[in-house]
Amino acid sequence: MADIATLGIEVRSDQVRKGASDLDQFASSAKKADAASQSLSAANKNTGAAAAVASASLNSAASAATKSANATSAAAAATRGLAVESSQVERGTAFLTKLSAAAQRAETASKGLAGATRSTSAAVAAVASTAQTAATDFGR
Repeated sequence: MADIATLGIEVRSDQVRKGASDLDQFASSAKKADAASQSLSAANKNTGAAAAVASASLNSAASAATKSANATSAAAAATRGLAVESSQVERGTAFLTKLSAAAQRAETASKGLAGATRSTSAAVAAVASTAQTAATDFGR
């Protein structure tokens, strides 16, 4: 009874070698992907810093624009004030010109009145002198 069975085992390592090669390629690809990821992370940090600087610059520019707009409004208001002051000066100048002309007419009238007063005084003196002469002659 002694049957002896023979068992033949064959090991094929082709697939194991191919799997090991595939794992080596996968590890190399993973290292490259990790390096690229780290570069991308550094680039994102630099982009974030640049964005913060750009944001600060934009805020500064917006603040300067607001200040410029406020200054422009103040200048416009001052210009309107000058226009009002200018028209008041023009009206005042016209009034003073009329007042000066009236003063000159009054001076001329005053001189005429003074001359007339002197003439009247001279006439009154002449009449008085004539009356006195007539009275003296009448009384004689």
